[in-house]
Amino acid sequence: MAGVRSARHSSHRRRSREFDDRRRGPQRSIGSVRRLVGSRNAQIVAGALLVALSLVGFAFFLGAGESPPEHRLVWIAEKTTRAPGGIPVQIRDRIQDLASTGVGAVVVYGVGSRSAHVASMDLSVTRGGAPESDSTLRKAAISKRLDTVEEAVAKASVGESGFSLFAALQSAADESARGDGRLEVWLSTTVLTASTDPLKVSQLTVADPKAATESLLASPLGKLDLSRVDLHTVLLAPVGEGQEALNPASEEWRKAFVENLMVGLHAHVAPPLHGTSTEPAWVHSSEAPRVIPLPDPTPRLPTDPPERDPFPEVRIDTVAFFPNTARLRDPAAALGAMKRIVDAFMRGGRTGVVKVTGYCAAVGDQAGARRLSSQRAEVIAELLEGVPRTAMKIQGLGYDELADPQSPPISAAQRVVVVRYSPSD
Repeated sequence: MAGVRSARHSSHRRRSREFDDRRRGPQRSIGSVRRLVGSRNAQIVAGALLVALSLVGFAFFLGAGESPPEHRLVWIAEKTTRAPGGIPVQIRDRIQDLASTGVGAVVVYGVGSRSAHVASMDLSVTRGGAPESDSTLRKAAISKRLDTVEEAVAKASVGESGFSLFAALQSAADESARGDGRLEVWLSTTVLTASTDPLKVSQLTVADPKAATESLLASPLGKLDLSRVDLHTVLLAPVGEGQEALNPASEEWRKAFVENLMVGLHAHVAPPLHGTSTEPAWVHSSEAPRVIPLPDPTPRLPTDPPERDPFPEVRIDTVAFFPNTARLRDPAAALGAMKRIVDAFMRGGRTGVVKVTGYCAAVGDQAGARRLSSQRAEVIAELLEGVPRTAMKIQGLGYDELADPQSPPISAAQRVVVVRYSPSD
């Protein structure tokens, strides 16, 4: 009997397990489905998160949503008795443009015989903690700050005598070394003011701009590093008692000199701009003598009858040519000046000789000076209409001989083409 009961009990337990298994089977299926659905949802969510993170990373790569980078502008102002006081309009306009971006700063130096840091100015304008959106209010705020900068420049002590272009450009080099990336520099200067070493403009202006540049680059100034500088120059009109206005020859010399020098220092150079202000110089300025304009390149025609000058001599200043070339600025004017020589040759019965001799100041390479003076002599000889080449003696002496023995070898008086007529060689 006990065995029968045990067998029945085992059979009952087996049927119970089968019933439980049949009952739990659908539940297991439902759980499996739920787990599968949950897994797919998780995959979808994970995929969406991955896409979102990718988009955020891409946006970060492109810089989306970032504030624009800080931009520094450096203004270096010549502060001598020949430089007009005040901020040149071109620099004011540029600062206002930069302020419209909402970020940036201006650093200001005044320069006489030495350089002085005089001001730093933030270009952000806010109201209620947010950038000012009203352009009129923003411009007014920046203008007020610029007025304060002008006052700071006026108060700055920059030495008593002369202007050092070396000190001005040293400030640019120092500011460039303080930051990363490129630096925007604005230099307002007369350029032709007297200067302390290593720049002595009173000696350099007798040379072509290229030769003047080469002299400076051989000095300590040539060691400055402006390779990360974007330079903008405002050439100021010299002011002060007894100061003459600069003629076109002087203006072109300044432009060529600045461009050649800054390229030699590896700066990126924008075309120089010209300031037109005639305001008085800053107070407490470094003393500078008046700027003497370069000779007028236009040859002067005689007013007296040529009969009183049977053996005339005409001198064509080197500034009648474009710098470092044999190309005339005003061929018609030079042709008119040669009429005196042609008339004398005709009156002499078409006999005698016309000597056309080119000279240079004692600056730069001697062979190059001979070559350039010869080329210029040839150009002038072409203007002697009616005088045969057999009656001409054309040569370029460079600075082997002096055109004017009474003047220094580097004097502008040596930079001429001299044309003479004489009845015999």
